[in-house]
This record gives sequence, C-alpha cells and structure tokens, in this order.
Amino acid sequence: MHIPDGFLEPKVWVSLTAVSAAAVAYASKKVSKDLDEKKVPLMGVIAAFVFAAQMVNFPVGGGTSGHLMGGVLIATIMGPFAAILMISTVLIIQALLFQDGGITTLGANIFNMGIVGAGLGYLTFKGLNRVTGNLNFAVFTASWLSVVTAAGTAAAELSISGVIPIAVSLPAMTGVHAIIGIGEGAITIAALGLISGVSVDVFYGVQTVEERKVQRRPILWILLAVSMSVAVFIAPFASEFPDGLEKVAESLGFLERGTSKVTSPLPDYQIPGLSGGISTSMVGVVGVLATFGLAYMIIKIMHRKVKR
Repeated sequence: MHIPDGFLEPKVWVSLTAVSAAAVAYASKKVSKDLDEKKVPLMGVIAAFVFAAQMVNFPVGGGTSGHLMGGVLIATIMGPFAAILMISTVLIIQALLFQDGGITTLGANIFNMGIVGAGLGYLTFKGLNRVTGNLNFAVFTASWLSVVTAAGTAAAELSISGVIPIAVSLPAMTGVHAIIGIGEGAITIAALGLISGVSVDVFYGVQTVEERKVQRRPILWILLAVSMSVAVFIAPFASEFPDGLEKVAESLGFLERGTSKVTSPLPDYQIPGLSGGISTSMVGVVGVLATFGLAYMIIKIMHRKVKR
C-alpha cells in the first residue's frame, strides 16, 4: 500500500505531509512522557521486525499479493503513539534505501498506515477487547480493519488528486485489501503469540495479559533473531505478484503515473548487479539493521531529553 511519487497531486501530498509531521511531533511528545528505559531497545527491535515482515508478500489470489502493515502489532505492544513513530521509521527506511513508497508521498503513507491504520486499529482493539474479553478476536478484527481503512483513505487521496473517481477507487482498493487484511490479522496474532510466550509484560494496557505468570527469556535477542531469519530465509521466497495498490493501479490504468524522486541505493530490495535470493537476503539484513538503528537512535534521543 506504499503510494509512490506521482500518484498524488501536490495539494494532497503537501497537506498530508503537514498533518503527518504534526502527528509525529505530537506522538513523540506523548511517548517521551511515558518512556520506559527498558523498552527503548524493544521499540527498535519491533520496528525491525515489522520491516522484515513487510518484505514477505503473500499471494491473495487473482495475481495479487499483500504484506503485513504492522500498525496494530506495534500499537498492541507499545501503544498507538509509539506505533506512529515506528511505522514512520519503517517507511522512511523503505523510501530512502529501497525505493518502496515515494519521497513526496511519505507523509501520505505515514498518514494512511501510521495515523489511520495504527490509530484507528488500536482504538478498535481496545474497544473490542474491553467488550468481548477475547484478545485474539480483538487483535484480528482490529488488524483487518486497519488495512481496509488505510486502503480506503488511500483511495480517497487518489480521487482528490483526480487520478480515479472515488466510486471506482474505493471498492477496488477496499475489496482487495479486505482479503489482504485477513493475512494481516493472522500474522499479527501469530507474532503476538510469539511475544507473549516470551514475556507478556510488554503488552500495552492489557491487564488480563499482565497478570499471567510466564518464564522470562531474552526477548530482544529472540525478536532480533526472528527478524533476521525472516529477512534472510523467508523474504527471498516472497510472492512476486504486485501488491494491492499496484494491482489496482495496473487494472485501472494509472500505474504509469508512478515515478521516483530519488535514486535509492538498493531499489526493489535488490543489490544492483546482483539478483536472486542471495541479493534479497543481504538487502534484508541491511534493512533490519538500518531500521533498528534509526528507531533506536530516535527513541534514545527522546529518552535523553526526558532525563534532562
């Protein structure tokens, strides 16, 4: 669902850049107030895991693929404001290093996947978990809804940009992403199952989970190892079908609008001159480390400001 340069008109992406910048600034302030020093490296690892998971496109039928968005996953563990920051970090690394998502549309992608996806998804999770008491149901439904609403928002942005009428873009985008959302929900539940098996006290504001007694394990190293394993061993076998937005753009005839405003060093998650699984694995390691490093640096700087 990464919108490339050229899909949105300046009036749209400039406005969304301003909104997203304000939201990220506000999220930074909120996270700084409640920042736990023990969770600083954890936020970096979670961001790295989402980056690795997003490399793995899974087929959803009709020659289309999807991948994890990860907003609800991060929000469930670290809270909605941390999710906005970490999704923004992932999107920055993807746009600058891998030409995945545009530079001019970075604000739009943060708005769609971070603010709308993670924010609305977390509110849905909290409400459903409180009403039903069923954690998995709440996680799955919130994850599914986060993908569909983010897709619907992207469709509205395309319509405002004059690319395609909303009557066409909305059903096309939400239809294919309703299927992708099922994968989002399943992956999020599986990832949270892994994390809860390691340490449940990382969950954000879920008292019933915090009350359980579990054996402590080195969660950071386990999650980092899982992230590396996904990037090295699973990402090379990801589906080569276009993702939901690319498929819709191809079907509706506006794919050629896509451009690139910068020359990325590792475009399309490949090393120039080296193709195949080895290239993907090597790039995956670079991406995991870069995402962890940027996220850790951002949170560490915020933490130091709080201590002063």
